[in-house]
Amino acid sequence: MSQVHSSASVPRASTLRTWTLRSVLLLVAAGLLYVALAGLDWHAFFDSLPTLSPYWLAATLAFQLLALLSRALRWSTLLAPEAGRCMAVAFVGEAIGDLGNSFLPARAGEAARTVWVSRLLGVRLPFVVGTAAVERVSDAVFLALVTFMLMLLIPHMPLWLTAAAGVFLLLGIVTLGVLFFLPAFSHGFASIARTLHLPHKLAHRGIEVLHGIGTGSRSLVHHPARTAFYAAMTAAVWVFDAAAMLCLVHAFHDSLSFAQAMLFLAALGLSSAVPSTPGYIGIFQFIAVAVLVPFGVSRPHALAIILVYQIATILQELLWVGFGWLGLRYRARAATGTEQ
Repeated sequence: MSQVHSSASVPRASTLRTWTLRSVLLLVAAGLLYVALAGLDWHAFFDSLPTLSPYWLAATLAFQLLALLSRALRWSTLLAPEAGRCMAVAFVGEAIGDLGNSFLPARAGEAARTVWVSRLLGVRLPFVVGTAAVERVSDAVFLALVTFMLMLLIPHMPLWLTAAAGVFLLLGIVTLGVLFFLPAFSHGFASIARTLHLPHKLAHRGIEVLHGIGTGSRSLVHHPARTAFYAAMTAAVWVFDAAAMLCLVHAFHDSLSFAQAMLFLAALGLSSAVPSTPGYIGIFQFIAVAVLVPFGVSRPHALAIILVYQIATILQELLWVGFGWLGLRYRARAATGTEQ
């Protein structure tokens, strides 16, 4: 009877922790949103939206598409050892991941995109997880390094952003090191499994998962050309994203330097690397005000810029995910017709 009670209490405790975390995130986001909106001139905010230049907005969408294509090229480079050419699948997978991260808790978009790509390509899920992990961690390391370099170009760097960049840089380097040596850890796991007398099937599965993730994370090892291309695509992703942000700022008849746009993107990117509220509501608004206003952008325009940026990003992701779904249906029908 006590064992039944104990086993039932575990899910309850897990559910309680999940709801506690969500409640804390909502409270933090609500507080940040209040700070961002406090004293806002709502008339100026709504008046700024009709002044949006459609030509600069079109340029924003074009650069966002180029950034997504660069992400897909980069991921397909990591997937290539086991999946071969898979640019189209990686493209839709990136859109699925970003869209899922915007609305699902605990960045569940990462799980959605890895499972989708693994099933569609017939590639081991742990391998795909390893490649996705390298992608996200390398983004965090890149943005942290960019933030530190921008300290030389931009005076009065926000202290909280510098501190956050330092934390992400340290965690990112440690995580990359763990991913790199993960195949070696599988041997240690086997020893632990024998010591704990774990069932052979469970131990074997654990070793497979560790080895698969490690293999995916080491896709660039001993491939200098592939590594150079991956690094170039990582830089291209954020250069295109910064260009998109510059175009959007111009669409509201404001201006930023490229360094300032990169700093703003770095702040948004680092903040999105941790679990947040759906649509990053509250987080992105606070960052827009905290970063853009000191650069001379008015508070109403800063909030209008981040609102349009989020809407444009989500609509593009919905479009590409929709195309991916239609492509899968066409592929399934074609396969059925071939079988008949």
